Amino acid sequence: AAGDIIVVGAGTYTESINLNKAVTLRGAEHGVAAGASPGDRGTVETVLDGGIFASAPGAVIDGFTVRNGRVSGSVKVGVAVSASNVTVTNTIIEDVSAPAQSDGLSTETGNNNFTLTNSTIRNNWRGIYLNPGSGHVLSGNLIQGNIGSGVGIGSDGQSNLTLTGNTISD
Repeated sequence: AAGDIIVVGAGTYTESINLNKAVTLRGAEHGVAAGASPGDRGTVETVLDGGIFASAPGAVIDGFTVRNGRVSGSVKVGVAVSASNVTVTNTIIEDVSAPAQSDGLSTETGNNNFTLTNSTIRNNWRGIYLNPGSGHVLSGNLIQGNIGSGVGIGSDGQSNLTLTGNTISD
């Protein structure tokens, strides 16, 4: 139900998640930064080999490693956000590299107040793509090695976008 916290144990899960309720998904590394100033994540991770489609306002994703992405239209996306007020934190999104135009993370047009904190977005075709929206906050993230397009963060028309303490390289 909306407001619930779902704790997902360590391990590798090969699937895609449709997050269509305002719940909090907590992986084994919830609360431990994975971004520009990472915490001690240890050796235990909750790895999702697939992707997450976050379609519920207020959904939270905390402490996962997401690899390879899921098909969204004609591309793949690690985490696709199609609702306002979604938060992704302490998460690694990686290896979403084919086909062309694939994103580690993307937002859909008209979704506002997306928050991405203390996360790593690496080795994707394009790191992050923000479709038109307002009030997005990206803070404390490492965006690295997204070499297919050479783009760490791409955007189509943002207003009230806040970027603080992010490291973007390669």
